[in-house]
Amino acid sequence: MKSSINALAAGVLASSLTLSGCAPRLIQIETQPDTARVYVDGEPRGRGGTEIKLDQPYGLPRAYTLRVEQAPYPPYVTTIQSRPDPWLAGLWTAFFAGIGLFGLVTDSPDPSVSRGDRTAASLIMLAISPLSFLSLQRFDPVYRVDVERRQTLAMNPGETPAPRPETFRTASYAYSLIKNQCILRSGDRQLAEGGIQSLLAKAGKPSEASVYLRRTGENPFQVIDQIYQDLGLKSDDPGLEHALIDGMAASLHNPYNAFLEPALFKRHVALDPEQLGDAGLSVYPGPEHLIVIGAREESSAWKAGLRTGDRILRIGDVPTRGMSYDAALTSLQGFKGSRVKVLIQREDEKTREVELSFARPSGQAVESRMLPGKIGYLRIASFDAASTEAEVQKALDELKASNGLILDLRNSASEAMHKAVSIARMFVKRGILTHVISAESNTLSADGQVAYPENQALVVLVDRGSAGAAEVLAAAIQENRRGSTLGTPTFGLGLVHTLFPLGDGSGIRLTTQAYLTPTEETIAWKGLQPDAAIAMGPRSPRGQDVQLAAALAMLRQNLTPAEVETRFGSKRDI
Repeated sequence: MKSSINALAAGVLASSLTLSGCAPRLIQIETQPDTARVYVDGEPRGRGGTEIKLDQPYGLPRAYTLRVEQAPYPPYVTTIQSRPDPWLAGLWTAFFAGIGLFGLVTDSPDPSVSRGDRTAASLIMLAISPLSFLSLQRFDPVYRVDVERRQTLAMNPGETPAPRPETFRTASYAYSLIKNQCILRSGDRQLAEGGIQSLLAKAGKPSEASVYLRRTGENPFQVIDQIYQDLGLKSDDPGLEHALIDGMAASLHNPYNAFLEPALFKRHVALDPEQLGDAGLSVYPGPEHLIVIGAREESSAWKAGLRTGDRILRIGDVPTRGMSYDAALTSLQGFKGSRVKVLIQREDEKTREVELSFARPSGQAVESRMLPGKIGYLRIASFDAASTEAEVQKALDELKASNGLILDLRNSASEAMHKAVSIARMFVKRGILTHVISAESNTLSADGQVAYPENQALVVLVDRGSAGAAEVLAAAIQENRRGSTLGTPTFGLGLVHTLFPLGDGSGIRLTTQAYLTPTEETIAWKGLQPDAAIAMGPRSPRGQDVQLAAALAMLRQNLTPAEVETRFGSKRDI
């Protein structure tokens, strides 16, 4: 009996070791002209030149080698699902079966082991051998990668293989970017329907859409290829392929995600930044017109009186209804000294036309001073300046002896979220600062080092113009209970957008990151609610900064957010 138990334990242990060493891994290989990157289960695991070896650390039972002989441009992503080698499975099967058969036909050299026990142990080993083989065979197979043909062979029946690159080379790259980089997840069917409708509209055959949309459950690029053949479309017509990409981007139903025609993309990347200026406006595409997020202080937009929430109805002679985000950005910038007229409307007021001039950003990104009562004041007007973090560090060094600090993040809009995290570490000594949702999602925490003393009180001023980086910083301070927030609800811009070149002169803008609060609350579209709701509304004395006055009282008199709110305003003012 002891022999049977030992045999059973040995078999289970061996099977466990086999399965743990051969656990399935999702291998992604991004090949580019001169290099290739390897991702395992979404984590970067290295890069190389023309040859990459996939060995045991990648969860494979034996080494595989990918040779990048003619890596395409734009880069393609190849996905491999690892599996244990069938020879390895066969070896374990033979091992267990051999031990079992040997035990059946021979006698034990140990006289204390009865023939019955030896037979039972042998039968257990024979039973383990097919179970081990079946367990090892349950994983998806690995297929070779034919890089020279720039194509990945199908993984499993029904899974989408890469399209024919000679017909859809640019579109296939855009498709892979949407699937692998954009955080707004979409299925093959959704992308296919958007692309097919846009393609047929461009080809002048919108009535044919219903015929092909019934087949979007199939491989989408096979359906699109059939459209080209059925309608006799030219495979080398870039306008058709661009329409296909534009439709896929539009199917994400997010105004920040869009295809850029070569002319528009060139305006984004080709001009010398030193020759360009802007009007100082941050905007986002609303349901009908462009909405102002904020106007940079001392910019022409600020001097013209544009404020958060204003609607831009026209830029130059072009109405903004239906205008894309990227078209708006390029329309609101130009060579330094040039001008543009915009038609704006504030709430229910009459429209008015203002003239904006383009200039390089001026003024300080960071401002600091000591207020009466030794209350420190630190204003971050822009996170985009290269020196923002260093200037904040310098200011905090000078304000360490203060009896409290007011951090002013009002009317500060930026997508430089990484700088917000760096600055948050100057205030928060321990705890989670933010959660980043992306292709490689992670959680960012404090590092135990702060630039401003923990025992000093902190109040953060926010308003509707606080967007993006300002919201990430305010949330880190608020939810880690490092300080209180005061003002009005923030804008809700917790997203990062990336512009990708597509290799033929065009480009695509995609939402690639979303920043969440430490408690995993969404910032995008919702914004942050301040601890003390204080507005500078109609009841505020003209010319007085009520929010700043409330923050000073909160620090000097050690008031709670509720007490400050009662004394200086209420949510009805917001």
